[in-house]
Amino acid sequence: MVMFRAEQEIINDFVRRYVDRSFRVYWNKMSFELKNGFAHDQAVFRCCRALHLLGVPFATEVRLRCGNVADIVCPTHIKPLIEVLASETDFSLSKKLLRLPEELRGEVLLLRAVVVNKLSPEEIDEAVFIR
Repeated sequence: MVMFRAEQEIINDFVRRYVDRSFRVYWNKMSFELKNGFAHDQAVFRCCRALHLLGVPFATEVRLRCGNVADIVCPTHIKPLIEVLASETDFSLSKKLLRLPEELRGEVLLLRAVVVNKLSPEEIDEAVFIR
């Protein structure tokens, strides 16, 4: 995927300000954590696939300076952080969001992870994105 100069500048600025540089970030590639469940990984895949088809640069499992690991980062479009909700409780999610820098707290898109093989394609599209 070719990135335009303006997109690259936004990404570089985001990385300088928020990303823990001691961990490698792979742009436009998906990586998965073994601790996440199947529904979580499937939701991450579906979201990344849609971002890829739209030409939006993204990175997965990005360690931030605040200690959080963001499921998906796409600072050039939509919201800079995308979190997939699978087994998080309201308490653990609120703790995770409070650790974020103040300017990023309102910039998180939450996706609901669902088991896809039990739903039709139309139901999946309705169930995945929280409105």
